[in-house]
Amino acid sequence: MHTKVSIPGTSTASRSVAIDLVRVVAVVAIVLGHVWGEGVVREVVHPWHVPVFFLLSGYLWRSGRSLSDEVRRRTPTLLVPYVAWLVILLLVVVAVALARGDGLPLGAVRDALLGGAYAGRPFSAFWFVTALFVGVVLYRLLDQGAWYVRWVGALAGLVLGYLVPDVLAAVPLSVGLALPCLVFIAAGHELARWRPRLGDRAAVFVGAALVVLGAIAVATGLSAPVDLKQADLGTPVVSVLVAVMIGAGLVLLAEVGTRDLPAGAGRAVVALAAAALLVVLTHALVLWLLGTPPQGRVLDAVLALVLPWALGLALLRVPAAARVLLGGAAARGSRTPVR
Repeated sequence: MHTKVSIPGTSTASRSVAIDLVRVVAVVAIVLGHVWGEGVVREVVHPWHVPVFFLLSGYLWRSGRSLSDEVRRRTPTLLVPYVAWLVILLLVVVAVALARGDGLPLGAVRDALLGGAYAGRPFSAFWFVTALFVGVVLYRLLDQGAWYVRWVGALAGLVLGYLVPDVLAAVPLSVGLALPCLVFIAAGHELARWRPRLGDRAAVFVGAALVVLGAIAVATGLSAPVDLKQADLGTPVVSVLVAVMIGAGLVLLAEVGTRDLPAGAGRAVVALAAAALLVVLTHALVLWLLGTPPQGRVLDAVLALVLPWALGLALLRVPAAARVLLGGAAARGSRTPVR
């Protein structure tokens, strides 16, 4: 199903070029969505750019692990880089405030430590890491039972997202936000179960149809954008379905489209994906330092993409730093998704 390559200098574990391509595209969309906080760019990327990462976690899910094993695997790939970059960015924020003569930014420090919906620039995307960690741990609990237990739990989390979004968003460290996100993990898991039944032609047709139908729903206003950080699930039911459709469609198209990708291009995609967590966590620092307005600027978008990704690619060559700042699995070049 997947074309796999390894990053030179890392372990022999291989990564799916197709899945990594989806990750890279989604990270670019996340950055652009933060550069242009309003307008057409937001309308285009917000319906799917974050949900797709939860869907990929479900798509690559491996049943049979214990809860303790799940925590052990996810801690180095999610929590370690989260804490490392939290400390680094807090030092930058404090240093900038003191240099400006503003004194200690105690409010900004407090909000960053609370995480989740409390944290704005330069910590805009940090919520995603803890939400994903809590989400996969909860899903592991649900996965201990029959298949319908997973869906009962996921749908219960979604209902809570509709009924008490403000309550979920108010829980520190995105713990509450993880609940409605369970439905995307479950959808990805279900997609993986059905994927072997589709040949290449069918995968292209279904994938294209899902993306096009999702795009039509967004363009016509039938589906409102999703803002998971604020527990805003858009148009009830419809926006969640659209997010799943677009995410699943991108996966199917990427799996077929990368089948004959040149080896060099495949290695480039894998390297970019291995460094993507750094981009997610640090691009908002660039925007914060530049004072990027909600209307966005092209140069700011370029810098927010190029500078973090260049740093991430450089850190891939330093295994000790990569383990801490990129996540252990990313540094080893495994198939664990960038979280």
